[in-house]
Amino acid sequence: MESTISPRIKKSTLDKDQLSNYHSVSNLSLISKIIEHVVKSRLTEHFSSNNPLNPHQSVYVKHHSTETAFLYIHDCSMLQIYLDHCLSVAVSKYSYR
Repeated sequence: MESTISPRIKKSTLDKDQLSNYHSVSNLSLISKIIEHVVKSRLTEHFSSNNPLNPHQSVYVKHHSTETAFLYIHDCSMLQIYLDHCLSVAVSKYSYR
């Protein structure tokens, strides 16, 4: 299985000489697309029926995002403050750039 990867400019208004204005586009073969679809559907079915993920998992879960994760942390924090409990929060940001 082979794919062709080509650079594409993100927006036509961006500077074409700046490499960060490009993203890579992979043109997969038909068999690769079929395999990808089958694996995705089987994994989705497995996750749905077996529920192996943490209930607060935000990544790769339908209708969840970093916003829903933040709202969960906010709600838990407000509850702890309301109950007059000790609260500590550690936040870190990871970036690969």
